[in-house]
Amino acid sequence: MTLPEPSTVAAALHERLLRPVRRDLRPFLHETVERGDPVSHVVLALLAGLVAFAVTTLAAALVVVPAALYAVVYGFVAATLRLVNAFRYRR
Repeated sequence: MTLPEPSTVAAALHERLLRPVRRDLRPFLHETVERGDPVSHVVLALLAGLVAFAVTTLAAALVVVPAALYAVVYGFVAATLRLVNAFRYRR
């Protein structure tokens, strides 16, 4: 059994978690307000941008944290396997 590389896992997490969120919330992150717009429109645009930013940040954290934990586990497992193989196949 071989474990996938941490970069492969991070790319898969990014593709499944962060990319759809960013794609769906992009209009709210780049909304513009023009001079003469009512105050309610400005407030709603600001709130929509803040909520979209918060959700995007949460999705990014849901990618970064598991990827970092996997990298630590991968390093531990790989080092353990190298150590076991070093003792098993002595020269």
